[in-house]
Amino acid sequence: LFMYVVMTLSKRGVADTRLLIGGLIVSTLAYTSLYFCWTQTASGWGFYLPIAVAASSFPFLGAPTRSLFTVAVDSKPVLKKSQGSMQAVLSMGASVAGFVAPGLIAAYCLRQPDEVDASKDKRELSPWSLIAPLLSLLTLVGVAFIVISNKRKAVIPKSEQETETSKEDKKALGETSALLSDCKPEVRRVSSASGREQRSSIVAALRSSACQCGMGLTQARDDAAI
Repeated sequence: LFMYVVMTLSKRGVADTRLLIGGLIVSTLAYTSLYFCWTQTASGWGFYLPIAVAASSFPFLGAPTRSLFTVAVDSKPVLKKSQGSMQAVLSMGASVAGFVAPGLIAAYCLRQPDEVDASKDKRELSPWSLIAPLLSLLTLVGVAFIVISNKRKAVIPKSEQETETSKEDKKALGETSALLSDCKPEVRRVSSASGREQRSSIVAALRSSACQCGMGLTQARDDAAI
């Protein structure tokens, strides 16, 4: 049912990040309610309702995460050719979590009956179970940070890039004008053979002056050495 809801929302243009944020919010609240509702004196709804709410968040977490992961890998030229391997790594990570989490929950999160009887709050879960909503909350903060940073990059850099480009253009123009102020040859557009020869002589003169400025060598010294 909830997978159908996710598919419908995705077809209507709802962003994957919004679906993921919604799923993280629901999972954080559901996992927190598990800790507070699972007590020795709780009713049946107190046990079933938090689990149902937590299970309803899974479609909002799995499909958008895989979609965002695919887009992120495809945007990297280095990883683009390894799309299949990266998807396999993601699937393996989900599989490892699937068979490791039950053991950790049984060992650290669930209390023994004698521990529940001896405790004052009569809770069925230990404080270690609060790691689940904490991890969901940390993931939510990370996704929100990425969304906000992407919005800033989409708005601010355009003006900054234009400013930087104008500064670089002005700097290049200043360097060019400084070079032209030292030597101002007249280069005219000509189409005749004599005009081409005149232009070649001007280029040769510029090369000679560049050699004089850069290496301190002149055509006269070369002739004298010869």
